Amino acid sequence: MQAHMTNTRNTPVEALEHAYPFRVVATRIRRGSGGRGRWRGGDGIERVIALRAPARVTVISERRVLKPWGLAGGGPGGRGVNLLRAAGARGRLTRLPGKFQIDLTSGAVLTVASPGGGGFGRAPGPRPRRRATRRR
Repeated sequence: MQAHMTNTRNTPVEALEHAYPFRVVATRIRRGSGGRGRWRGGDGIERVIALRAPARVTVISERRVLKPWGLAGGGPGGRGVNLLRAAGARGRLTRLPGKFQIDLTSGAVLTVASPGGGGFGRAPGPRPRRRATRRR
């Protein structure tokens, strides 16, 4: 099942919850995760899933360490992140790597947040001032 794959699937929440024993707590845009530039990079997506039964979960994701680069002077997008709140963990979050497989118990909450896209072109506005150098 592809619960969250950028540019390939946007399976409706109702279909996921009907087919699998979990509840989609949230699906939202990660505002501000796109890189700066004349044309700003696209914002990533975050999906939060709460397990209603024990499950083996496999996540294969990218851009958790290195940011997506910008082009032609554009800034990098924000890194993606995978987070786990174990059942009964009282809000304590554990950061997970980009690729992992884990057995979870009912009540665990998994957050998969995709990275933002890199910006394109130098952002309009005032240019940064150069430091004055002394002449000898």
